Amino acid sequence: MLMNNYTNAGFNIEEAYNFSKQLSNYLGQEKKLKVAWQPTNRGRIESQNILFETHDFLHCFPRTFQITMPVDWVVLPARHAFVHQGVAIIEQLMSRKAYGEPTFTLKNYRQYREGASIKHIDWKTSSRLQTLMTREYENDEPRKWLLVFYGIESVYFEEMLSLFYTIFLEFPIQARFLLMGEGTVSHQIESIVDFASVQPLKDLPMVPFRENENICLFLPEITDELSTLFQSNRFHLISYEQVMSGGEPKDVL
Repeated sequence: MLMNNYTNAGFNIEEAYNFSKQLSNYLGQEKKLKVAWQPTNRGRIESQNILFETHDFLHCFPRTFQITMPVDWVVLPARHAFVHQGVAIIEQLMSRKAYGEPTFTLKNYRQYREGASIKHIDWKTSSRLQTLMTREYENDEPRKWLLVFYGIESVYFEEMLSLFYTIFLEFPIQARFLLMGEGTVSHQIESIVDFASVQPLKDLPMVPFRENENICLFLPEITDELSTLFQSNRFHLISYEQVMSGGEPKDVL
C-alpha cells in the first residue's frame, strides 16, 4: 500500500511534515515519492488525497492524476511556546496551599512563644493558668491537585487547549488531569488521542472532583456564569489571557 509506513501516525497541528516512499514500476526501476503535508485542523484523518504528475521518457506529455490513500492519522494540538507561564501559576498555587487548610478544630494548647501571633492567645485559659497560652488548630492533610481543561466556547479555545496539552505532557509534579469537552468518551484522559477529538462544551457540567483535591480550572475565558458556578475556595480559575499576561489566578470565594 502506498506510504503504508505512515498510515497510523500522530501529528501536531500547523507543523510541516515530509514523507517519502520508494516506488517500483513494471520495469523494476526505483523512484522516490515525496509528499509535503501540513495539518490545519485537529482531529482524525481517515483518507488523504495524493496528486501525481508523471512524464513520458522525453518529458513531452505530462500526465496528472489523483489517488485517495486510506490512513489513520491523528492531528493533536500544537505544543504551546509559553507553557512555563502556565506551570508557574500552578506551582504558585501549590506552594500557597502546601500545608493544607485550617479546620478550626482545636488540637491543643501550648505556652506562648515570643514572636508567635497574639491572635491565637486564649485569654481565658491564660488567666486560669497564670501564663500566656495559645490555641493550636488541626490542619487538613495536604490536598492533592486536579488540573482541568474546561472547554467552553471561546475565541481562545484552541490556544488554551494547546497550553493545557503541553502542560499535560511536561508538568513535572504529580497531579490528576481531566479533559472536559464534547467529543471525548469520558472526562478522564485515556490517551493523548483525546486531545484530537475534544470540542467546545454545549452546557456547563460540574467538575467531578474528589474530596481531598484542589482544582485548577484552565478556561479559555472567565465569565460571570462560571464564577457563580464554581463558588468554592477549592476552585482556582485560570483564563488564557491571565496566563499570557502573567496575572494572578482567580480564587472563587
